[in-house]
Amino acid sequence: MNNNPDFQTNSKKVLTIEDILKRRITNKTKIAPLNPIISIGDTVFCATNEISFISGKQKAGKTSVATVILSTCLIDNPTFDTLGITGKYCENRPIIYIDSEQSERSSQNILKRVAENLGLAEAPENLHVYNFHQYRPKELREAFEVLLRHFKDAFLWFLDGISDMIDSVNNEVDANELMHFLNVEKAKSDAGMILFLHENPTSTNDKMRGHLGSIGGRKCFSSISVSKDKCKQIHAIKSVEQREGKNFDPVFFEFDKTTSKMVSITGTDYKKAKSELGTDGNDFMNSKYKDLIGLDERVLRKE
Repeated sequence: MNNNPDFQTNSKKVLTIEDILKRRITNKTKIAPLNPIISIGDTVFCATNEISFISGKQKAGKTSVATVILSTCLIDNPTFDTLGITGKYCENRPIIYIDSEQSERSSQNILKRVAENLGLAEAPENLHVYNFHQYRPKELREAFEVLLRHFKDAFLWFLDGISDMIDSVNNEVDANELMHFLNVEKAKSDAGMILFLHENPTSTNDKMRGHLGSIGGRKCFSSISVSKDKCKQIHAIKSVEQREGKNFDPVFFEFDKTTSKMVSITGTDYKKAKSELGTDGNDFMNSKYKDLIGLDERVLRKE
């Protein structure tokens, strides 16, 4: 949390030299250490006072990944397949999921999937899922601000449909203002924020939509991309941007009809290949999974 009383959010204030000099960072400036909330492999994806993005094309599996993330934070020692995701236990602090993309039925399914992962009849009471599918951009923004004031002790925020808060993802002024607002709010809290944004439908890379995607990629702590091969029904989680730490190796998963859950398909073959190649395993990825996922060499290598 930013405890500096001189931290101002009012853009109309006339800055003085004293205001500016107080923003200087020195070796003695007291800054809280990184507080990880979500990690994928050994890489921190989401942390306290930070904004992270989950991107992907339509129906790629973003919500499935979010459901696993939610589940890992709602139990101390998860026994289900976490897809290589590690979450810090929330200790009953509120986790808020705002859904402006899906139907009410789909929003409720998030609760059901979490409960199934945890082996419970119902999802924990500290998981709050809200469906704002019918709200206009200004109403959605207002609802979010009201919830921010209400859940002051929130542990984690999910905004599934951040682009719905503005009229157009290509409106530079609105996109800049929204990201500024989110950065101010995340600095006030002891929570992490995970934002969902679609990728350009015709692109072959991980570019998030519009100016909002461009500024979000620059301003965020971390971003991951979720993709799906519709023919093979195989999904991938890929590391796109990491402000701290290295990019993690892609995680592959699929829907298991026996358990009706998403399960990892990376395993002993991948680990063996990493050992034999003495590299990060990308050569093996290209040969074994290139055709499955439909990703070219440049995407897998992030070139």
